Amino acid sequence: MRRMIRWTVALVIAVVLFASGVLFAQRRLLEPDYRIISGSDVGFRVESRDPAGRALGRWLVRIDGQWVEAMDAPTARHATH
Repeated sequence: MRRMIRWTVALVIAVVLFASGVLFAQRRLLEPDYRIISGSDVGFRVESRDPAGRALGRWLVRIDGQWVEAMDAPTARHATH
């Protein structure tokens, strides 16, 4: 009986260690550490590089100390001939 309890405890510990390792690896893959090249209030977050080596990413602005993705506001324009 004691042998069965020891094996059960060892198995539970092994499963917990394996699961924590998997969760740690997923967190590292899903939340990459991006580098922000910035001035005082405008920045560019480098997310990857294209085959030519150019930086690919998103424009950011700092609002109340937090970096927020910048978006173009849609505008209406008159059609010209």
